Amino acid sequence: LEPHHFFDPFHQRLYSIVQNLIRSGHRADLFTVHPYIGAVDQFTSELTVGQYLRRLATVSSRVASCC
Repeated sequence: LEPHHFFDPFHQRLYSIVQNLIRSGHRADLFTVHPYIGAVDQFTSELTVGQYLRRLATVSSRVASCC
């Protein structure tokens, strides 16, 4: 899987950040990824980037634990 496989440019960037952190031997979690996102304060009109990342982590952990 590569960043260009994602439709949304934000998800492309997010995946690239996660990929680079892991390849360099670092953890990729909410705390390590958030500083690399950059100057985007709002993800949508309702959510900040931090809120979106927390929601994404919560949903993905539910999916991982169910299967």
